Amino acid sequence: MKDIHLFKIVMPSIHPLMNRSFPYTLHFFLRLPWAMANERPEKPNIVLILADDLGWQDVGCYDLDEPTPMETPHIDLLAKQGVQFWQGYSPAPTCAPTRCAIMSGRHPAVLQKTHVVGGNPPTPYNKTAHPIMDPWFSGRMKLQEVTIAEALKTNGYISGHTGKWHMAIDHNAFPQPQDQGFDFTRHHLGASAAMRPHRLTGFATKAKGDAYQLDQDGFPKDQTTLDALNFMEESKKSLSFSIMPLG
Repeated sequence: MKDIHLFKIVMPSIHPLMNRSFPYTLHFFLRLPWAMANERPEKPNIVLILADDLGWQDVGCYDLDEPTPMETPHIDLLAKQGVQFWQGYSPAPTCAPTRCAIMSGRHPAVLQKTHVVGGNPPTPYNKTAHPIMDPWFSGRMKLQEVTIAEALKTNGYISGHTGKWHMAIDHNAFPQPQDQGFDFTRHHLGASAAMRPHRLTGFATKAKGDAYQLDQDGFPKDQTTLDALNFMEESKKSLSFSIMPLG
């Protein structure tokens, strides 16, 4: 990749109505050629990382009280070199509504996407089993919603998606990233994929045949990250937007 510096906007994902953090953390990176100019370009390249199940104080740069057990030196360094925001709110407490809202810029209630799956009729009333009928909610984000990728395309950007999509009933349901403005997409949960048959098995090893083979620093191979890096490398001559939802 060409000589660039990273400008990071870090926003802790705290819900405004509750004194707790929801497990969705946003990391924005603007790839800026500051090595060649001191001023921010009018159209920077953008990297957006959305991490599920990551509390906002799990990263060192937002650790306010007790030392976090998580080691996040690269994120901490990027935050130090960039800008940190302390009032960036998660639009929902679950994954799919959060992604739909971020992708479209609209509230989950407006999108009728307020839960992870949806698309089914409300559960019939039952005095003992279901005393309160659950509301109907959509199983997908509507195709006519304008996404970040579609908006950026009109400004000359190409967009890439790697990792977890799941803005419909399941990971493979319509619409997919290519249906909503993305030029490149690859689904892969990477190192965050479920361990089989349970969480005490399937740990990454240094074996050559291991899909998550540990590197020399002890970190497992993460296909989501590799896919994102490949997209950025291949699109380095163009304006690019890359999103990495990590499940």
